[in-house]
Amino acid sequence: MNMPITYEQNSMSQYWVQQPGTVEGQNTSATLYEKRYLYQLIFSRFKFGLPKDWNLNFFRFWLFSWGSIAVMYTREYGWICAPYSVSQINMYWNPKEIVITNSYLTNPKYGVIGVNSGIIKLFDDYGGLDDLVRHYAVKLAQIDRCIDVNLMNANVTKYFEARNKKHAQEIRDLYAQSTQGEPLVVANESVTKGKQIDTLYKDIKTTYIVNDLLQSKRTIINEFLTKIGIANANYDKRERLNTDEVNQNDEETKAMINVIYDNIKEGIAEINAISGLGITVELTERGDSNDTATDDTVRNVSV
Repeated sequence: MNMPITYEQNSMSQYWVQQPGTVEGQNTSATLYEKRYLYQLIFSRFKFGLPKDWNLNFFRFWLFSWGSIAVMYTREYGWICAPYSVSQINMYWNPKEIVITNSYLTNPKYGVIGVNSGIIKLFDDYGGLDDLVRHYAVKLAQIDRCIDVNLMNANVTKYFEARNKKHAQEIRDLYAQSTQGEPLVVANESVTKGKQIDTLYKDIKTTYIVNDLLQSKRTIINEFLTKIGIANANYDKRERLNTDEVNQNDEETKAMINVIYDNIKEGIAEINAISGLGITVELTERGDSNDTATDDTVRNVSV
């Protein structure tokens, strides 16, 4: 297939060969699957209004995975968003001058923060959410693997000791008649000699833990939802939640997401001040994101 892949995915396929490790098991296709799912939950919390010539998927990938994205003015394309490198830092070790390279640009573009460029970031350290997403994706992938193994172990077949091929066929015929709904099945006493067609494992219920694993998976997803600011129910507690517990969960849910939202708003406001692009961001209440591109009539709207 000619699907584009990320640098991370390419590194895994070339270096790690996507082989599960005996301890961590992080670089697996199952983990990548869970990461894609978890990132969609993060994207659902934010609604962006971007210039119509910017691609939303590109913007969100660099902002949330890698933690920040630059906005710079270029003569060829006007204001663009792109990943960047830092060429100079200021007194407080924040970027002062940045550089953007791209195959569509004739040469590297340098920008001075606050003059012809700016940075939108998630955290004060400019880090992204990939470590958080990977942390929970690995756990979910491991639980899925346990579920698959447990379901396979639950497929226990019947067995009966046979003296020879003729005896084995007689037992098969007996079992076939019994499972086809015949009200009465008669067999020669020499076929079973008082023995029962049995299973290798007597009590499958004691080893069937899929329901417990699914509950654990739900708990991990809820913990992730709390981290990224999506309200979720406490399924671990059987009785009704009291008001204090609900309020405590609300505070936990808002903790990190408010830091991210404030940093994004601050970066957008600084960029709008020098560019007039009118980039917007909203924090959705229910995690339903309807991202739109701004047109020329709303370019002067600020956050």
